[in-house]
Amino acid sequence: MSNQLAAANAAQSLPADQFSELLRLRGQAGVQKNELEKLRAELALGPNSASSRAARERASKNYYPKESWAAAGFATPESTAQSLSWAASRGDVKAVLACLSQEAQAGVAKHFDGKSPDEITNEIASDAGHFDKVDGLRIVNKKMVSDDEVFLTFYNQGVDSWGSMRLKQFGNEWKIIGNSDTP
Repeated sequence: MSNQLAAANAAQSLPADQFSELLRLRGQAGVQKNELEKLRAELALGPNSASSRAARERASKNYYPKESWAAAGFATPESTAQSLSWAASRGDVKAVLACLSQEAQAGVAKHFDGKSPDEITNEIASDAGHFDKVDGLRIVNKKMVSDDEVFLTFYNQGVDSWGSMRLKQFGNEWKIIGNSDTP
């Protein structure tokens, strides 16, 4: 009990931005835990169950090996995710920004505000370096939030990392509006 009290006091002493980040990460962990539980439940039904076959079919349709990454456009949420992976793996800032809504682009500009060109270049190179070990992108869940908004959960195969992104349709294009808000 004293350990829990100490942990609670430590959490309260975090600066607001760190506490907010902690809550965001906990939310993402919760979403990923739910996805894992769903997959385990489908697996428990056996390899020949209708649910298992459907899960395998979804997984094979929503897997994009790194060799196939390209500027796939923005016609679907999946093509936008693939375009983002391609652009980020190349360190192509203009192409990354093209995947984002105007509001998300403003957030990126704010993130880099006040940083030197060298700092920006180093951060972009570091982010692109993350993709050196990625074998492919697997979209594991697609949740429609509304007719023009979707939430994707994905897995970067090869580096064992999970992520999520929220996309919104603007005209005929799907653009990323955020990555931390759970539906």
